[in-house]
Amino acid sequence: MLRYTLPYSDIAKLTFAIYDLRGRRVWRLDLHNIHRPGLSWVSWDGRDGDGRSVAAGVYILKMTALEKGSSKPATFKFRLTRLP
Repeated sequence: MLRYTLPYSDIAKLTFAIYDLRGRRVWRLDLHNIHRPGLSWVSWDGRDGDGRSVAAGVYILKMTALEKGSSKPATFKFRLTRLP
């Protein structure tokens, strides 16, 4: 489970992407029209976009939020560890 907090409302698009350490994207989730700020979460089951289980190890989570009426998204990166 990936927990996150949005400090403001009216997010047009929220994107979560997980990359391996070579920079290859292994998973992505796009959410649209988020209207409420606060704590929330998304679930990643440890599988790539084709449904295959990814190896245990270190990955990079990139979260991008685009506010309505804005053309420049805010981007946050976090390191995460996947355990078997």
